[in-house]
Amino acid sequence: MKMQQEHRSGRQRGTRRAGRHPAAARLVAAILLAVLAACGGGAGSNEPLEAAEAQQQLPSCAALPPLPLQPAMDKRKDVTAFGAVPDDEGDDTQAIDDALKSLKEGDWLVFPPGRYKHARSLQVRTANVVLWGDGATLHATNPNDMALLVRRSGVGVYRFTLTADTDRRLSAPWQARIALYPDGPGSGVLVGNIVRGNKVLPGRGPGGANSASSAGIFVYRAHDFLVAENRVERSLADGIHVTGGSAHGRVLNNTVRETGDDMIAIVSYLGQGGWWAESAQQVGGAYETRRSTHLVHNVLVEGNAVSGQYWGRGITVVGGEHLTIRRNTIADTPHAAGILLAREQGYVSFGVRHVLVRDNIIQRVQTTAPAYRPPKFCDGKPAPCPPSPSHHGGVEVHALAFLDELSNPALKDRVGVEHVLIEGNAVTSTLAAGARLGVGSGRTSTLERRDPHTGVVSRRSYTGSRLAGIMLVHNRFSQVGGAALEVLHQPAPSQPLLCQGNTLDGAVTTNGKCLGDGWPVIGAQFEGCR
Repeated sequence: MKMQQEHRSGRQRGTRRAGRHPAAARLVAAILLAVLAACGGGAGSNEPLEAAEAQQQLPSCAALPPLPLQPAMDKRKDVTAFGAVPDDEGDDTQAIDDALKSLKEGDWLVFPPGRYKHARSLQVRTANVVLWGDGATLHATNPNDMALLVRRSGVGVYRFTLTADTDRRLSAPWQARIALYPDGPGSGVLVGNIVRGNKVLPGRGPGGANSASSAGIFVYRAHDFLVAENRVERSLADGIHVTGGSAHGRVLNNTVRETGDDMIAIVSYLGQGGWWAESAQQVGGAYETRRSTHLVHNVLVEGNAVSGQYWGRGITVVGGEHLTIRRNTIADTPHAAGILLAREQGYVSFGVRHVLVRDNIIQRVQTTAPAYRPPKFCDGKPAPCPPSPSHHGGVEVHALAFLDELSNPALKDRVGVEHVLIEGNAVTSTLAAGARLGVGSGRTSTLERRDPHTGVVSRRSYTGSRLAGIMLVHNRFSQVGGAALEVLHQPAPSQPLLCQGNTLDGAVTTNGKCLGDGWPVIGAQFEGCR
């Protein structure tokens, strides 16, 4: 796709049409390119205006297909035929497992209404099947092994209620409630999986205040996936977590409430362990290989309503490329940002490139207390606990990198945040800035860890990394506790920052550090939709 060539042509034509306002014309052309590239299309045209008009004829990438219709009787299996008994309080694990193992491609496994208990993860190892649970509840009784674990491509999981008894935060895929997770490194990616219309809710047992030991919905190494119209409440980790090189997926119209970490998270891990496990030379030498397998890209996050978690951020991108976050409502994030775009050195993530953040509503950032916090939340945590607010902006953009990464030729220009359009968002009621950019820039800090087994101490120093090609356009800020736009790094012609048309309580606002024109931003791309 010749996006750079199209961008230059658009700027030239825009300048002629705009007459005396070349900078404004360049911005208009850049934003038209961003609109054009947000969800596919754009190749082969040197006319951004005409191509954008053609793009409007395509359906929205956020449009959902109708729910599938149940097939003929010979393609439907009833889980009760394998011995599962709803609402009897007995364990149904083996019966459900037998039913799952009986499936052939094209089959449906139907769960009649009622509550089914399972004491270990339920594994789906047949491709192209549907699990249908309208009126059915799957209740997990083992906090260490509870997931509905999808291991094959083309599997649809529809309309279940999934509950659990757990009071401990864990991190493995099988400790999530629904997980798209292929069998192993040699099994390739999952393709075409759907998780739609499900509810991940707290159970009603003695530890039943939480719904999942880790994420509510976990997506790993999945392509062309759809996670839509689900409700996730009180997972102990992220509500919806997308990682492991997942690509060309859509996260649409979900509701996430009161989770124990980020409500929707896109995370791309570049490192193979903690920040102390590999040197910058090792990571840099493996960068291209890991980029092809571990970088999340081309994901659309749209129409979701998330609110009220007790830790973490609202919607986050910590490493990823070609992503679109639009028309979401993010409310009541007591500890940190409503939307975060970041390269995090402590987790050795990839950088962030080509992200559209458009038309989101962000409300009450660090101005409200959590509606819920688990009774054991502070167990084992240092004081103060609960922790103080982070003073993130309503929208927070930063990049942190170790000094040895910044001196490594393979990494130094790849551990930043660049080519980002933040446009048309409404940010209301924040403890700190409406939008904050560049925390960590201009100062050096150190991470330290003592190995619990050997006593060896590891230390690495880090600082703010590259922020370039960031555009904040026509955002509306109100009732902010700090500046509308707080810029903590120093933009330069080679690392520009554009601020245009933003308002604070109805009056135009900007920042003296804003420097630059428009440039191309290519968000999530899909064929045949916008």
